[in-house]
Amino acid sequence: MKVKFFILLITVTLLIPALSFGQYDSLKKELENRKNDYCDISNARMLLIEYLKKDNFEKVKEIKDYLLTEYGTDKYVFDFSEYSFLLFLTGEYDELLAAVDAPVPGILPENKQYFSWQMQLSGNSWGLNAELYTKIYKEYRTLLKQIDNAILKEQDKDFLKLLLKFIVSTKKNRLYSYDFQDTIAINQDTVNRLADNFLNKYPNNPYKTFVCDNIRLKYVLSDWKYTVSFFSGYGFFTNKIKTYVNNNVPVGVAFDVYYKKFVLYLRDYIGFSHLSKDIPYSLGVWEKGSSLQIIIPEASLGYIVKQTNHIKMAPFAGISYIFVSPSAKDIKNNQDLNNVEIGSSAFLVGLNLDIIPFGNGSGINTPFPSSDYAFIKIRYGYGITNFGKKYSGFDGNHHYFTLGIGIFTSRLKREKHCNQLK
Repeated sequence: MKVKFFILLITVTLLIPALSFGQYDSLKKELENRKNDYCDISNARMLLIEYLKKDNFEKVKEIKDYLLTEYGTDKYVFDFSEYSFLLFLTGEYDELLAAVDAPVPGILPENKQYFSWQMQLSGNSWGLNAELYTKIYKEYRTLLKQIDNAILKEQDKDFLKLLLKFIVSTKKNRLYSYDFQDTIAINQDTVNRLADNFLNKYPNNPYKTFVCDNIRLKYVLSDWKYTVSFFSGYGFFTNKIKTYVNNNVPVGVAFDVYYKKFVLYLRDYIGFSHLSKDIPYSLGVWEKGSSLQIIIPEASLGYIVKQTNHIKMAPFAGISYIFVSPSAKDIKNNQDLNNVEIGSSAFLVGLNLDIIPFGNGSGINTPFPSSDYAFIKIRYGYGITNFGKKYSGFDGNHHYFTLGIGIFTSRLKREKHCNQLK
């Protein structure tokens, strides 16, 4: 009996590991069946990162070729920036130049959904782009020398150097490693100038479309622009009306609408003053010293004659209507004043000057002009009224000087004039 029990115990002891092994073996097969091509692609991309860190570019080329050969027919294995980085590092310039002209199997086109493709990858393979860029940045000067020594046409060399400089200029968006200093002074403004020089030097080059669409990134302000501002200042009448109405201090709000160099000015001017002399009316006398308000809504059209990054100057002409009436407080105290006012339409001319202290007012010579900025508005207006025709003894016109502060805003648009470069 003891012998039988001992044999049974040994059998169970041996059987349990065997059953466990069989169970896990089945699980491994199930997991293996769930693997897909993107798992292999991700693993190969992670292997690329390891060899990039070792500066083993022969192995980098081997893995790149393997991915394109094995999976490139029906899967995306690199995006275009990764592919171009790899070709720069491996020195395969002919392949890179060909990729500019025509789609490459296995390379994600720029217009495809980048993030949905990335989500199919796994692990740290997402970090390949950052590792490639870091390597490109560190090897930048060596790569330039290699391009110069390559057996290529001058046009092709110049294009490759332009593309490399553009890649390096995007360091603010791409540089994920902060363990070394930024020692390459290239920005988008520099790249734009180099692109213009390249297009002028080689007007019929095969890379023109690529340069215009992808490298030359010059933005300007839209034709339509808008501002809002608040102002105060000083205003006064002339001739006989001046003997009745004292000088005034206004407050107001202004809206400007730009289309190219034309400007529509819409303003609401409210001036505060007092009477210098009694004005008799049908129910009594509007007494000297009474508070009054001068309301001037106006609309005028200007044209910018001088524009830099710091100033905009525009003469203007338009129409306004000038109301002179008792203050709300005086009307409340004396209801008879409720219908007392003098008013006249006016033809308006003047000069508007916007000062932009921090620049970017014109969008000229700046690769990414600001779409909004603060400005100071100085404005002179002269209103030619009809007071003398409507009210005997009240002829006169109105001058004002105002100082305001405001905000300018405009949508940015891509500048597209590669065909007109000279």
